[in-house]
Amino acid sequence: MTSSRRYRWVAAIAIAPLVVVFVGQPAFACTSSWSTTTFGAAAFHPQAVDVVTADDAFVVGAITTPNGFVAAIRHWNGSSWSPFPSPSFPGTGTAVQLVSAAADDDIWVSANGSANGVIAVWLAHWDGGAWTVMPDDISRRFSVTSLVAVSPSRAYAVSHSVIARWNGTSWHRLSVPVHADLNAVVASAPHDVWVLGDRFMCSPCIDRTVTWHWDGSTWLHVPSPNGTSGNVISAAVEIAPSDVWAVGSAKRSSGAEGSMAMHWNGATWTMRLPDPSAGDAFLSVDATGPNDVWAAGSTWPSNGPGPYGRIERWTPGAGWTITPDPSPIGSTYTSIGVSLGHAWAVGYTSTGNGTTLDPLAVSLCPA
Repeated sequence: MTSSRRYRWVAAIAIAPLVVVFVGQPAFACTSSWSTTTFGAAAFHPQAVDVVTADDAFVVGAITTPNGFVAAIRHWNGSSWSPFPSPSFPGTGTAVQLVSAAADDDIWVSANGSANGVIAVWLAHWDGGAWTVMPDDISRRFSVTSLVAVSPSRAYAVSHSVIARWNGTSWHRLSVPVHADLNAVVASAPHDVWVLGDRFMCSPCIDRTVTWHWDGSTWLHVPSPNGTSGNVISAAVEIAPSDVWAVGSAKRSSGAEGSMAMHWNGATWTMRLPDPSAGDAFLSVDATGPNDVWAAGSTWPSNGPGPYGRIERWTPGAGWTITPDPSPIGSTYTSIGVSLGHAWAVGYTSTGNGTTLDPLAVSLCPA
């Protein structure tokens, strides 16, 4: 992973109650094709993954206990996954939904749960020795959709049409008239920040992509491309100031709806559309560098049941290509994290006519 700090949007999901079974420091089998993994805990339900380096990654989510859901975090040290200290949230039924790590002593997470019978959202920061938990005054009880850690004195979070900035001591909502559903925030430095999402606008009346950029002094609305309708940005990754990817879904001129990707080259955004299949949608994206980009989400075959998880890889010569994975019917990947040595994708599988969401996690050693 590059030094750029970024984060992928992750959907909040319900978690099926299971008995917690931790296994200590399992040997990690790295293969050249996607294979299932458990992160060393059979009942761990992963929600998001953030890869800092090949030997430093974090996956967040929840486990279940007789007293309900409990927030949980796992850490990758280059050879195995092990439990990592988790914040002690004041509510009940908590699950960590988002994670962004600028360094081992500068990690932000967002969690959902309940407090006094109502939905609650918390943010927490790890300084290398302890977690500091704070109520989320950013989203006003709506889930934070994306966050990015830049430095101990700078982080950003978005929720619906709200942009918030951490100044080292507190969070502040910014007065930026985005008027959009913001699903992604990425940054390579305090003076290079992107917020991205979509907005329903007319003439014609369609969902359109929306991107704003902070250059250290001004928030600027940057024009972005769109398909014929249904344009949604779900996630983004910043490799360098002149190399940013955003992914989601859009409808083509042919009428086919499918996954969408667009690229910023330092001057303009351009579409880099994968070949569409009915119901394709990207929900997460990550990259090892400018020539190796990965996206994950789901696909719904036109000639059969679904959905199934979908993972694709972009390289300059081949464009977007599907990488086969073992996800069963009912699966969706919500987060992907990659490094030069390892890759992980996490999500859920819907079973029991949608009444239960089982954990889904796969790993790969990219060639």
